Amino acid sequence: MRILFDKCPICGGSESEVLLTFKNSMRFLFDDFRPVALQKRICKQCGHIFCDRYHTFEELQNHYQIARDSAENLIYNANDNLDELFTNLAQWFYKSTRMKEPQSRIENILDLGCGKCDLLESFGEIYAKAELHGVDFSPQSLSYGKKKGIENIFVGNFLEQQFDGLDFDIISATGILEHQIDLDSFLRKIISLCHEGTYLLIEVPDSHAIIKERSDLKAKYMHDICNDEHVHHFNLSNLESLLGQYNFSLADYRTIQRGDWQALDAICQYQEKDTNGSASAQPLATNPFLAEDILKVFTQKRSKYLEKFQKRIAGYQNLGIYGAGWHTSILLPAFFEMPFERIKVIFDQDSRKVNKKLFGTTICYPEKELIQELDAVLISSIDMEESIFDYLVDLGISSTKIIRLYEALDR
Repeated sequence: MRILFDKCPICGGSESEVLLTFKNSMRFLFDDFRPVALQKRICKQCGHIFCDRYHTFEELQNHYQIARDSAENLIYNANDNLDELFTNLAQWFYKSTRMKEPQSRIENILDLGCGKCDLLESFGEIYAKAELHGVDFSPQSLSYGKKKGIENIFVGNFLEQQFDGLDFDIISATGILEHQIDLDSFLRKIISLCHEGTYLLIEVPDSHAIIKERSDLKAKYMHDICNDEHVHHFNLSNLESLLGQYNFSLADYRTIQRGDWQALDAICQYQEKDTNGSASAQPLATNPFLAEDILKVFTQKRSKYLEKFQKRIAGYQNLGIYGAGWHTSILLPAFFEMPFERIKVIFDQDSRKVNKKLFGTTICYPEKELIQELDAVLISSIDMEESIFDYLVDLGISSTKIIRLYEALDR
């Protein structure tokens, strides 16, 4: 664990308040569960939410390696219709910029965190003459690109990649900016690949909207704020202010529903203002009331969820949990203050975790006989609650013995 920031990474403000401390949380790292000490804060000057304590680089690398090896669909939210999402995003970008930029001018496109290369494929259908390039940590991206006829896929750390003097007409970074520990190095690397007029397409969770605009019946919003992979949480104001410091001006934006949260799409255009190639700092807008408002809403909603959660598991002394992933090891202790002394067994199908201990409880492969001995089993998952419920019923477990957490919280 390391300390990342002693002040706001966006505006430099020195005053902030704790939004959420990940007490007693664990992560499956280096073949065992290890304690983590993460913390999310909110800047009292600009309202930016950020993680001030974070994993070491080695821990982060190992975490992503484990995620890649777990299942193919972990690259994305399994509930998303990805072809439709990325086609829509590429078409929105084209419609927003086509009056300024005819298709013939777009020659080189770079997608950061290209994953399965779906967005690159969608761009290729619109800009048929453009050279498509992608970067991703995962070697899987290389094979996905080849299947789609995209040869220029770089595997590894974007900051370490050499692009042989290339610059790009479009650079896209969807679901990337919120993960960056060093925003300055990341954005300076991007502008080194820009020319006058380069477009930057950004998609991030619209974190303030997720907290403020969802009713207390939409408990899944916590997947963003409580996600230990998300170092930063943006809204339009602080995103525009941040990018403005690197000579990007906002050309267009929209908000959309993306899986379990609202997302913010922004199109920015690069303008070379400094002869030495460095970014020119611009003053950030401040809103001292924003942090207070966000803290109030977050605290109120969390209190309601905690009350519902405690009522739902009350009376069960012989309780099991299905799932030994992020939701159990990070979210249950940090957000729900789960009393793990009442948990008799944790079930998971991941052979790397079976027979390990999490919070002192042994992880077992799910078997009907073991589950039948329990008073109830709690499904600990956001995205897979319905499919796990169906699996348990097919296994012969009575539906009355299964606790669907988010169904209960959303009543």
